[in-house]
Amino acid sequence: MEIRVDAPGAAALVCTLAILVPETALAGEGQIKGLAAVHTSQRKHDFHALAQTALMQIEDGELASVKVEGNIRVSATDGEEPLELDKGLLIGRLASGEIVLLSNTDEPSRKLLSAALRFFTRWIRLDL
Repeated sequence: MEIRVDAPGAAALVCTLAILVPETALAGEGQIKGLAAVHTSQRKHDFHALAQTALMQIEDGELASVKVEGNIRVSATDGEEPLELDKGLLIGRLASGEIVLLSNTDEPSRKLLSAALRFFTRWIRLDL
């Protein structure tokens, strides 16, 4: 499976992992969605690692979000309905391992990354 990300004014991306963090997740994390190109038993740990690494890199100034106008559209080649993010942050990992952030909100990326990290930390703890 392949995860394709399209946003107005940005080059199309193909990701191995993608996390969609809508602005509404700041009030309740249930809105966060993760997509993986390969479904493994380690998938939840991969999402957690992606959110944690992105947050650390943005705090260290090694990563910046790309501001886009309009909806971010995420589609998977497995035939599921495409997802649209109208206000929020997309965290993506490319096949090269590079992390990309696309934002179409005025909320600071750090806040949305923190919400994603909390969400995936709780998901892992629930399964322990």
